[in-house]
Amino acid sequence: MPEPEAGLLLIYPNPSTTDQVRLTISQNMLGSELKIFDANGQLVYSSKLSASSSLLDLPFMIGVYFAE
Repeated sequence: MPEPEAGLLLIYPNPSTTDQVRLTISQNMLGSELKIFDANGQLVYSSKLSASSSLLDLPFMIGVYFAE
């Protein structure tokens, strides 16, 4: 998969169908903090971005999530 445009990230699949999602970010986002919220606005994941592509283990319910 090609790198996203500067300042963008891709998280897929969304909605999630398993407890893992693939994260791909543009190089200029390395070192930024990623926060993932559930559909109720609750923070369920937070981490510093240290790789341009990674597989995240998200051990919470299957569903739709929002990233900041």
